[in-house]
Amino acid sequence: GRLERLAVERFVRLCQDNRYFFDEEESQQVIDIVSCFRHTKGDAYGKQWLWLPWQYFFFAYIFGLKHKHSGLRVVRNVLLLTAKKSGKSEIAGALGVLMAFFDGENSAECYSAANTYDQAKFCWDSGRKILQQLRHENEWIDSILEVRTGQNSRSVKNLETESFFNPLAANASTLDGVFPHFSVIDELHAASDNSIKENLESGAIARAQPLLAIVTTRGFNSHGPLRSLEDSYIPILEGKWEDDTVFPLMFTIDEGDDWEDETVWEKANPGLGTTFSMDSLRKLYNTAKTE
Repeated sequence: GRLERLAVERFVRLCQDNRYFFDEEESQQVIDIVSCFRHTKGDAYGKQWLWLPWQYFFFAYIFGLKHKHSGLRVVRNVLLLTAKKSGKSEIAGALGVLMAFFDGENSAECYSAANTYDQAKFCWDSGRKILQQLRHENEWIDSILEVRTGQNSRSVKNLETESFFNPLAANASTLDGVFPHFSVIDELHAASDNSIKENLESGAIARAQPLLAIVTTRGFNSHGPLRSLEDSYIPILEGKWEDDTVFPLMFTIDEGDDWEDETVWEKANPGLGTTFSMDSLRKLYNTAKTE
C-alpha cells in the first residue's frame, strides 16, 4: 500500500539525515529478544514467535533510529493501523515487556490503556503470558518477575528496577497522575475523544525517551479521534509536515482501489497467508456481501 511504502521510504531518509543514526546493534538486540518470545493465543500458543518482515521493520524503526548528539531514540509516538488478526495484541504486549524489563529505565511505568479496563487487559495479558512463558526458560526473568492477577489489580512487575506493566482504563481516576515511560492504547477507533492520548502524552513529558504506541483497527467512526490522527499523520508520511518523533505504519487499501478485488486485500492485511488464509478472508468477504 502507498502509506506503508511511504513509511519505509521515510525511514530510509531519516537514517540518512545527519542529525540521526541507525543503531544496528541495539536494533538487532531487540529483535533477538522478541524472537525468544512465544505466542500467547490459539493453536500457536507456546510456539516460538516467527516474525514477519514488517514486524521486524516495526521494532527496528522504533528502537534503532537515534539522535546523534544524545543517543536517545527519535520515535516517541507510534501508530500501528492494521486489520484484525495481524498480531496487534501480541505486538503491544511485546512492547510492554521490552519497555518494562529490557529498556534500562528505573521505575518505568508502562501501561496498556483502553476505553474500558476489560479492553485494556487484552494487550496487557499478552505481555503477562509472554513473561510467564519466558520465566521457565530464563533464570533472570524468573528471579525479578512478580505477577498479580487480581480482579482489579493486575500487574507484571520488574523487581530489579521497580518497573511495571499494568492495564489502565480511560476513565480511571488516577489517569492524570501517571508518569508513563511507555503506554499502548488499544483500539483508539472506539474512543469518544482524544483525552486518553493527551493525558498519557502530557504525563510522560519529563521522561528521557518515552514511547506512546497506538495499535488499532480502523473501525467505523469516520469522525472520531483515530480519523483525526490519521489526517494529521498522512501529511507527515508525504513529507508535507515534519515531525520525526512520529512513526505511522498504516496498512490499508489505497484510494481508488476496489475493495472487492482480492489482489488489494494484502495491503490492509499484512498477515494474510501466514496468520490467516485467503480462504478465511474470502468467507468474511462473502458474509459481508450477503448481510
